[in-house]
Amino acid sequence: MTNTDVIAFFAAENFFRLKTEERQRERFDANAKAFSEEFGREPTDADFQMLLDYQADKKRVKAEREKARLEKQAKLPIAGGLDSVSDHIQTLPPGRYVLTSAQNNTNVDATFMAALLLYCEHNDAKLLAGRMTYNKSGFAQPDVNAETDDLWYAPEIKPYLVNGQIDLGGRFHFVADANVIPTAKNPISGFDGITPAGVGAIIPATKIALKVSAALKGAENKIVTSTGTVTKRNYILRKAGAVAAMEHNIGALYVDTVSGEFRHLEQMEGTEGFYDLTAFYSPDGVNQDANGVAALQLGDIHAEKMEHENLDKAIALIQELEPENLILHDVLDFSSRNHHNIKDATFLHKQLILGNTVANDLIKVADVLDELAECSNAQVHIIESNHDLAINTWLKNADFKVDPINATVYLKCMLALYEHQEESPNDYFNMLRYAYETIGGGENAGSIEFHETDESVIIAGVEMGCHGHNGANGSRGSPVGFRSLGVPMNTGHTHTPGINGRVYTAGVTASLEMGYNIGASSWAIAHVVTYVNGQRQVLFA
Repeated sequence: MTNTDVIAFFAAENFFRLKTEERQRERFDANAKAFSEEFGREPTDADFQMLLDYQADKKRVKAEREKARLEKQAKLPIAGGLDSVSDHIQTLPPGRYVLTSAQNNTNVDATFMAALLLYCEHNDAKLLAGRMTYNKSGFAQPDVNAETDDLWYAPEIKPYLVNGQIDLGGRFHFVADANVIPTAKNPISGFDGITPAGVGAIIPATKIALKVSAALKGAENKIVTSTGTVTKRNYILRKAGAVAAMEHNIGALYVDTVSGEFRHLEQMEGTEGFYDLTAFYSPDGVNQDANGVAALQLGDIHAEKMEHENLDKAIALIQELEPENLILHDVLDFSSRNHHNIKDATFLHKQLILGNTVANDLIKVADVLDELAECSNAQVHIIESNHDLAINTWLKNADFKVDPINATVYLKCMLALYEHQEESPNDYFNMLRYAYETIGGGENAGSIEFHETDESVIIAGVEMGCHGHNGANGSRGSPVGFRSLGVPMNTGHTHTPGINGRVYTAGVTASLEMGYNIGASSWAIAHVVTYVNGQRQVLFA
């Protein structure tokens, strides 16, 4: 038994909150029996005096700290201010960092903390944590390691706490003093302007969120994201707190400011540790060949607009991760006869000059699908998307008699649809699948599964069958809208990567210049990887 044990015992009995020495003596004597049961001896006058001395010393230190603060404040000029917008920003050298957050008066998740420290050691990364304060008046018990009498941070994370806005080598700023309240629904809202153009902002928060801000063409996008936290759920369980507890993420963010690489590291409920690419990190060690990738969703494909470099990078990622399932959205762009341009005579003339036909579109789709299907043993899933359905719109509305270059394909597809309806009028006919197999050659038809709209595709507890263009009750779909469903989902459609609660959205694979995205853009080449335990990461190419 040490003095610290005695202090902790009486702190739990609110000894230090009593205002007079007489009342403290009464509380001291009233707990004599419990003290004896705890420590195997009677409390003594020396114990009582030690408690009074400890409290007096704490008050003296606090008074000296306040005096120093006031003296420092008194030396400041009456009319202060920053000479430069960056005067308040600290700078650290480029390198590898792991960033997280810690809530006051809250214990860390010991399992995640141990795995995270192992991750930092294994990847030669420096751990930094930002503070968050919440419900300060609700924590009545002082702690022997407290910064003040009523506010403390878990001793495991204290060595890694930092302050201010920190420039991590030019690519990202860690806004450690953001102090976002843990119940904030969108912890990154309003932080777009806190860093210069093209410099990402990382916000310490209990939730993991991500958005890409629009940038002018040719300029680098700004990524705003939050970290997750090493501390456990600790909320006032009323409306805001109950909702926040459901979306609490035990996690951190890995950043390599040399390569620009960054990934979220999240420990899922019931899991001791976390995945990162092909490895699994736990307090017991590192399994570098964990093979835990249940699914990889590439950014929207748009085969006719595919750049070879982007396709090669996607194939390299597939071969590195070896996913069990490969999820593809918008494999067809259907630019040659898209309904948005069908009445534009100049556009149609340009398609003629370039030799862009529906048949050529479908052959390009087949070529890309075959490359993706043949590069691994993954089961390929085609999620029916709005661009994929553009061929159906064309068949319904076009007049083949005034479009002779596409007439043969039109008639072949319509005949197949009519014959199917005559034989099985209640069964769905997937026109893209038919076109892939008959016009594109369909070399890998056996390993590709074509899903229809509203068909559920659940892998590792995550819904992957929703492209994202259809919202509730006939509205347009959006990641923010899907968040209210309360279902873990991976979507596409927007070409803008994001994390909104349990909804992860991939970007695009083909190209950032498709002809119809005019002006500033938030598009980015990015994919979503889902691990067997339901953990997910957005991977930027």
